[in-house]
Amino acid sequence: MALSRPLVVALVAMGLLVVSVGTELAFHRSFALDVHDAAGWLTVGESYDPTDNGVPRATPALTHAVLVNASDALDLRVRVDNGYPWSYSHAYVVSTGGLRVGEGTLTAPASGTGTATFSVPASTFFSSYAGGPKIAGGNVTTAYLDVQVGAVSFSGTFQVQEVAK
Repeated sequence: MALSRPLVVALVAMGLLVVSVGTELAFHRSFALDVHDAAGWLTVGESYDPTDNGVPRATPALTHAVLVNASDALDLRVRVDNGYPWSYSHAYVVSTGGLRVGEGTLTAPASGTGTATFSVPASTFFSSYAGGPKIAGGNVTTAYLDVQVGAVSFSGTFQVQEVAK
């Protein structure tokens, strides 16, 4: 019994769909935003890429504020965990309150991890502080950062505490 041409086309299309979906399930690519403090690199925001329907991972909450002088710079990095068997490279932009604070190219080898590090003046986060006199332990503010890597958008949040002078 010979198969009709439309049936063969439908079977081939179904086979390609199964392969495509299987590939997406087997491979993944996730992104993260990290901040550096005395404890090392701390993750403050994460996201999967759109092929994972943008479902974010649970980001561990920081149990302490990042301590800085207002004249210091905070070191941050955008990280990609590339689970695909080919390399990855794409432009990224990091902003806070509409101000672009980091940009560049994020690259990772096949089935590897890549990072792009940048610095932001701590005064960027304290410039909107309109409080009165300095309090014991310094002023505390929350840093909100928006990250765009290709078609993936996610945010990171952490507290920044100005060291009392």
